[in-house]
Amino acid sequence: METEMETEMETGTRTGRGTERSTRRPPGGRALHELRLLGIALQFLTRVPVRVGRFEPSWLADSARHFPLVGALVGAFGGATLWGAATLWPLPLAVALSMAATAWITGGFHEDGLADTCDGLGGAVDREKALAIMKDSRLGSYGVIGLLFVLGQKACALWTLSTESVALASVALVLAHGV
Repeated sequence: METEMETEMETGTRTGRGTERSTRRPPGGRALHELRLLGIALQFLTRVPVRVGRFEPSWLADSARHFPLVGALVGAFGGATLWGAATLWPLPLAVALSMAATAWITGGFHEDGLADTCDGLGGAVDREKALAIMKDSRLGSYGVIGLLFVLGQKACALWTLSTESVALASVALVLAHGV
């Protein structure tokens, strides 16, 4: 009868907490592998084209440790857009451009998830129906309402912060996206 350790050594995989993870040493050493994981996180969360070379599906879960850094980079992109636009145009337009920039660089990833969640949980339906609604690619009225409220609140908050200091609003974008 094989032990779990012997099975890991033979197959090169380890199971735990419901996932199968590779135990093989990543090619190129640890530092290169961490850069590869950062690239995978960047690729997954944004529209930035990143070449990572060889890919193993378990690396996506491993790349989650880099999600806050990618979020902070997205926030920095939005903050830089806000800062630059505020020097050229009135604050309401600068705020709108900043929000558009972060939605563009992420492909609307979070906005889409928010709208799906609002659609699925907005009606009084059972769990299976709510999950089916969330998987549906169409946008429903609860999704529209949720997006309007959340994006409106974000615009108001950024505008309010920007009237005090555009630098403060830009730092707030980096911190909020990194959390």
